[in-house]
Amino acid sequence: MAEFPIGRPFLLGLSVADLTERFHVALKKETDREIWLEFVPKIEKDRANISNAVLILSKDRYQPVAVKTVDPTGAEIVHVFKDVKINPRGPVESLEQPNLRGYRRVLNEVAAPERR
Repeated sequence: MAEFPIGRPFLLGLSVADLTERFHVALKKETDREIWLEFVPKIEKDRANISNAVLILSKDRYQPVAVKTVDPTGAEIVHVFKDVKINPRGPVESLEQPNLRGYRRVLNEVAAPERR
């Protein structure tokens, strides 16, 4: 998912190494309750989608509070997160082997061209 051309790759599970390879990351602001991180793209592929982004994290649990992205035209998008829950530990259904019980396979066959 991290390769999709959208403005929020740092929310899609990039490793720290990939994140710092693709973005300049700086501490923009710190309060008693929040940490503000600014992301500026290093590579053209990312600069085509965003000029910069600010991720606000709660200081107590480092959970996302909000993210603001600015695209190359200057348009800003802000997402505010509420009731954030971290994925629970334990068994997770495999996305590579979905449960398809109750579904049937339907094949689309290519029609033969009409003969005149």
